Amino acid sequence: MDDGFLRWLENLGLSAYAETFRANDVDFEALPYLDDSDLKELGVSLGHRRRLLAAAAELAPRPPVEAPAPAPVAPLDDEEAVERRLLTVMFVDMVDSTPLAESLDPEDLHELIRSYQIAVTAAVVRYEGYVAKFLGDGVLAYFGWPLAHEDEAERAVRAARDALAAIKRIGEKGKIALQARAGIASGEVVVGNIVGELASDDAAAIGATPGLADRLQRVAGPFEIVIGPMTRQLLGSTFEVEDLGARDLKGFAEPVPVWRVLGVNPAETRFEASHGEPLAGLVGRTHELGLLRDRWDLAKEGEGQVVLLVGEAGIGKSRLVQEFRREIADDPRFGFRYQCSPHHTNSAFYPVIQQLRRAAGISDEDSPKVKQQKIETLLKLTPGHFENAAPLLSNLLRIPADPAAPPLNMPPQQLRQRTTECLVAQVSALSRRHAILLVIEDAHWADPSMLDYASELIKGIEDQRVLMVVTYRTELETEWPDRSHLTAIMLNRIGRRHSTEIAEAIAGQGLGDGMISQIVQRADGVPLHVEELTKTALESETATGEGADPVPTSLHTSLVARLDRLGEAKKIAQIGSVIGREFRHDLLSELAKDTQVAIDEALDRLVASGLVVRRGAPPMATYNFKHALVQDAAYATLLVSRRKRLHRAIVEMLEALLDAENRENIDLIAHHAMQAKDWTRAFDYFKEAGEDAVARSALPEAAGLLKQALAASRNLEESPELFKQTVALLFQLRNVLWALGQFEEILQYLEDAERLAIGLGDEVLRGWVSVYRGASLWQVGRSDLAKAAVSHGREIGEAHDDLSLQVAANFYLGCAHVTSGEFRVAEVYFKQVIDALPGELAEEKCGLPFAPSIISRSWLVWSLAERGEFSTADTHARFAVNLADATGHPFNRAHIYYDVGYFQMVRGDLKGAISTLDNAVDLIESWSLTYLSPFTVGFLGYAHLGAGDTEGAIRLLEEAVESYERIRLGLFKSLVGVQLASAYLRADRVEEACARLERALRTARERGESGHETHGLLVLGDLAARALGDGGVEAKRIYERVLKRSRELGMMPLEAQCRKRIARMEKGEATQQPHPCADHIQGLVKTLETEGAGEARKSARSPS
Repeated sequence: MDDGFLRWLENLGLSAYAETFRANDVDFEALPYLDDSDLKELGVSLGHRRRLLAAAAELAPRPPVEAPAPAPVAPLDDEEAVERRLLTVMFVDMVDSTPLAESLDPEDLHELIRSYQIAVTAAVVRYEGYVAKFLGDGVLAYFGWPLAHEDEAERAVRAARDALAAIKRIGEKGKIALQARAGIASGEVVVGNIVGELASDDAAAIGATPGLADRLQRVAGPFEIVIGPMTRQLLGSTFEVEDLGARDLKGFAEPVPVWRVLGVNPAETRFEASHGEPLAGLVGRTHELGLLRDRWDLAKEGEGQVVLLVGEAGIGKSRLVQEFRREIADDPRFGFRYQCSPHHTNSAFYPVIQQLRRAAGISDEDSPKVKQQKIETLLKLTPGHFENAAPLLSNLLRIPADPAAPPLNMPPQQLRQRTTECLVAQVSALSRRHAILLVIEDAHWADPSMLDYASELIKGIEDQRVLMVVTYRTELETEWPDRSHLTAIMLNRIGRRHSTEIAEAIAGQGLGDGMISQIVQRADGVPLHVEELTKTALESETATGEGADPVPTSLHTSLVARLDRLGEAKKIAQIGSVIGREFRHDLLSELAKDTQVAIDEALDRLVASGLVVRRGAPPMATYNFKHALVQDAAYATLLVSRRKRLHRAIVEMLEALLDAENRENIDLIAHHAMQAKDWTRAFDYFKEAGEDAVARSALPEAAGLLKQALAASRNLEESPELFKQTVALLFQLRNVLWALGQFEEILQYLEDAERLAIGLGDEVLRGWVSVYRGASLWQVGRSDLAKAAVSHGREIGEAHDDLSLQVAANFYLGCAHVTSGEFRVAEVYFKQVIDALPGELAEEKCGLPFAPSIISRSWLVWSLAERGEFSTADTHARFAVNLADATGHPFNRAHIYYDVGYFQMVRGDLKGAISTLDNAVDLIESWSLTYLSPFTVGFLGYAHLGAGDTEGAIRLLEEAVESYERIRLGLFKSLVGVQLASAYLRADRVEEACARLERALRTARERGESGHETHGLLVLGDLAARALGDGGVEAKRIYERVLKRSRELGMMPLEAQCRKRIARMEKGEATQQPHPCADHIQGLVKTLETEGAGEARKSARSPS
């Protein structure tokens, strides 16, 4: 007697007859042939006979039906009775049934088919599957519905093996050529009570999986089992299989890999442990726990520490932190816990805001005044003077400002920086009272501002009594500050012994050694897998009285199995999963009011199950899924249609809380609208959230939100109005990405903008796309393409008499020409911009994120400085500075400051240059004007070099070069590289100077930057004079080449520098001894000569 039959008896309350049935060989196959007299002879009482015969009748197959043609599926009758499932489907079919039917009497055939169906049904029931349909002589069965188990694929294969063996015995017993075969497939389906136009089916599975199972059985030979790819994956190495290759199956576009099941695998390979002895405390993590304790001891003595806990989902990062907290529970300390959220990856400082709300005890029902009081009460815990902290934190929490309080008059980026500094200072101040344990959990979901704050904390706690612990998954790609007080711990999988200890600690005496061993084997060293598998096994024992082989094949199926056993509470878990990892009692209650579920009881059951953790008391309680995977499993079982309806309901509930002052949750509303496929709301709210982020200078978050708005727009019905809105959004995103230095990405989005402009038939919009494209091409160094694109936009502007478009085009044409060394041509374009916007029009932006008239004067200053027209440059500089300062626009001011600083440097006013460039750097940092930063910092470094501060110059120039690499900017990259090479040479770091100069010259050549290349050749001459040891012969030749080029380009200051150097060479002021890197320098000289000769020949062949 098998375990399935025994469990069936137990469910009927008839297990007392088990021994009698075993002694008389009564099982599922024999049961349909027994009648009342047989059972009476076995000693079964009258009442029990009636119960047993009625239950046996339920096992008998329903009359066979032919499969109808697929019917169109109507709306679902009851969404709660229909679910998405990862289902394993078995299809068993007779082989050559037509010849068999012809050889038998119809009555004998009927009895044979009945016996065949009973055999298949008995095998399916034995492994707790579900017989869905009899289709002629085929049997369709599900494993994984209506009740999920943890090893459905294995159960299906075992059922198929048993069914085929039983069918073979029937044939042998009756001396009939009865043969059958089986196909098994696994995949996601919609299963449950489906209502169609032709019929209602309470066990229909909609999806490709049932059809695949049917096709697979057609590949099988007699008494063979053939499985598909997902079933093969789920089985692991439980069975020995033969790869049959990929087969073309009817109805499937691509060949499907298939395998034949050969038998049970006697020796499975499992992950083995690397740790040896049993360990106390948190199992398998003694080393990591000890390291945390050591870092805590250092932190308590004033040596701040940072520990990064890195590992895959479920590996035990949070569990390790929990155990460490338990160990230090008696130590006087303060605690900070920041929980990052997957729904708020673009919500600036979201974890900080939530932590502050919890710490201050702020609730949504509090008035602004009460919220303000609670913040002030919280700040009283902080020693020192924090008069400015309250308004900063109130602003962060979006608490309306006190009218009597002075306003926060500072740029958004400076405000964000001050807020970060305030938060770091609060941690630092509190650490003077007690040591602090600060934990950032799930940093892979952190928003960019939170990551910046974390980086500042790492840098700021080095001499504080703080231990900072950051947990995150391996997929997070971020560069943490490189500090000696930072330790990274990669959590690896635990070993077999440690896994056994975890399972035994959870199970107590509830599971036998065999079951524990299976759990350890399947868990594969992931602690959460061990924990959840063990709990599932215990629950299975409670539900059935026997182990019932409850070990899951994966954590997902384990969690679904646990959810199934929650009864009505499962519906509440599903609704909670839609809200998010964390959900409020009141919000869930509103969403679940139509489910007819006792919500409080269901939540209690969820908490008792360990799947959900409660904080606070209902109705003010909040709940957290214990792990993200628990939420995922619950969410995955919902129909997409039901998910959409729930997300839409959440949108409407959160919308009801919005007003003109409270716009805090628009990004969350946008997320739920997106999931609800409410594309209009998603577009509007993501757009609003993006604009809000721009206003707060949270530019990385703004980019993410605006991209989500674009994603939503692609699902809206096309219309001219939508096209216009989308183009405007793309241009807005372009401006954000421009400030972030993402020029290649801008080019991709401009392709979309151009397509929409064509659809609108709007030539002017196409002109703008062309100008913006040219601007980005200029930034990435494709000067010729940039000029062509901008010129095309200029022609459109002229044709349509669009002044703004003409101004923008002239501006970018000037930029492209000035960086390619065509200074006089550039100046013509810049002057055209200035002339087009006289007087008050000088402040107009003309479709750009800055005033082109002011910035054109800025570029004129640069160009005139390179040509030595200092008087004219000074006039433009004074006018532009006054105008920029009057408008107060940060970009205008920063731009003119860096150009004026460069002009002062070229003129020789190094003190003035340093002051001006310092001001520019301050503006750039305050306003996150990212792409202005690298060259402005670089020019500041070069000014310090001219002033004799070589060490400071190298530090600033290296910082600039690193910024270039980080944001992938091209503008002035070659010039700053030349300046760093010059600084290295000044510091006698000749080899580094040579390497840096080689890269800079290559960049200048690739980008067509003749002026910057000429600056580089001057430094090459300096290198030759310093290192070749030929008495300055080669250096003089290089200087003469630079002299010729500087004349051609009109670069008079550079020409003057050349003359001075040539004079020094003629006086013999060059080294006579070669440097070790002389060959490298000589090779670079020859390379440049070869390239120059090639260019000269090409120029000679070109028509004049």
